[in-house]
Amino acid sequence: MSIIQTSGRRQADFVVPSTVAVIIWLVGLAVIGPWPVGVFYDDGIYLSLARALAEGHGLRYLNLPENLAGVRYPPLYPALLALIWKIAPDRDATVVAAKFVNMFLLGIGGAGFTVVLMRPFGVRPAVAAIAALAGSLAVPVLATASVLFSEPLFFVTLLGAGALAERVARDHTGPGRAFTAGLICALPALVRTVGIALPAGLFVILVLRGRWRDLACAGLGTLILLTPWMAWTARHAPTIPAILQGNYGSYFAWYAEGARVEGGKLIGQVLVRNLAEIVRPFGVFLSPMPTLWVRVPLLLCAAIVSISGLRRLAQSCPVVAVGLLIYLTTILLWPFEPDRFLWGIWPVIVGVYVLGVGSWWPLGAVTRFLPARWLLTAASAISVFAYLRYGTIGFKNQGWEPAQRSVADAMRPALEWVAKHVPPDRLVAGNNDPMYYLYTGRRAIPSSGWSAADYVRPPSGATAIANLEALLDRFHPEVLLVLAPNEPAAFGAKHLLQTRPARLVMIDSLPHGGAVFRPVYPQPR
Repeated sequence: MSIIQTSGRRQADFVVPSTVAVIIWLVGLAVIGPWPVGVFYDDGIYLSLARALAEGHGLRYLNLPENLAGVRYPPLYPALLALIWKIAPDRDATVVAAKFVNMFLLGIGGAGFTVVLMRPFGVRPAVAAIAALAGSLAVPVLATASVLFSEPLFFVTLLGAGALAERVARDHTGPGRAFTAGLICALPALVRTVGIALPAGLFVILVLRGRWRDLACAGLGTLILLTPWMAWTARHAPTIPAILQGNYGSYFAWYAEGARVEGGKLIGQVLVRNLAEIVRPFGVFLSPMPTLWVRVPLLLCAAIVSISGLRRLAQSCPVVAVGLLIYLTTILLWPFEPDRFLWGIWPVIVGVYVLGVGSWWPLGAVTRFLPARWLLTAASAISVFAYLRYGTIGFKNQGWEPAQRSVADAMRPALEWVAKHVPPDRLVAGNNDPMYYLYTGRRAIPSSGWSAADYVRPPSGATAIANLEALLDRFHPEVLLVLAPNEPAAFGAKHLLQTRPARLVMIDSLPHGGAVFRPVYPQPR
């Protein structure tokens, strides 16, 4: 028996996808916690942008001084949150409702992916459901969906746009359908910038098939949808101060500046680090033991199985396969930990693995290389056991909560101090700066800068000092809050305390080695 249905008429089965959606919703609702928004930084910025949209300010960072334009974050997810804010114009109500919406979208995505596995690929309903659940209910995926992150919306738009793109790539449906496909395929890029991989995949397939008219129509549709956002970003990106580029500026300008300073070696250094970083979660997921002599062979077998699955994906869904390769290449070259990019499409990663297992299943119709098939099947069985074991331990330990809890606990004393001692119209500087705005009403700036080169090597002490001085000189915050001695701002603060005349004065302490400083500014002449 194979896990792939190779014969027989397959009828649409709505019971299995619906069951998958309900299970995901029930589990998702159970993992939603009481933690504040902003613990993962981007979630706080998303809510700040949403409030700006809901209150008529446009896509702007209300948490920053000067109402700077929100050029870093595409508008669709903030627009969804803004709609929720309009319905429930209260921070806490919006946060709760948005978490419910995220889990609803996660369930829709899981159900949709179940259908994809069942229909184009002929995966048996039970196996398709298990694969969708395994991908959607992975602890890191739940951790991502249980906060105000855009990944669930991103995955749903990818599924819908990908289905239309495959239809256009498969059938000569005319210029109107190609134009619509190009338009719809651009939607994921308006949720997360890396979503541009999907229309790029469509363009590549149309080029390879010599369908130039359809390529022109699809390209026109993509340009029509993306050009307003691109033009708006290009217009407002220069207004973001250089010291805030890493946190709030345009992705492309930030990376380009890093490449200008570091040269071509930056790309190579990022690639080397990300190759190691992208292997790490797979090693944790797929090996029941941390020892290299077990982990390395299992990872090699998993790579072989995944390549087989990718080949199967390319046969039935070439646009998605090419888009996936472009997506993975992009995250390997991007100076940021690739984990979060993986969680946004994790069901697809699991699905590719399942397709690969189906290709190598020893009891299938094809019996060539039977020993190799048995070997890969045994390795896959061990990896599936390890995956389930990891998930079980993660659920037992409520693995989606520790990071939220630790940041919330660290931020609570700082938020209380600001609410008590800083006037509402004054500016503060500190780590997790969006939370100060959301929970005290005070606008805030980060306490350190962030460059592309900082991803491949820690910033030097001189850089930390220069960044802190640049922030103080540009914005003149009322206070600087340092939550822990290992923050980059802590080194800069220590230096500025010792300058003559001193640039900072320590005025209070916070738990766990934190401190509050008051900047000293030169008197105007």
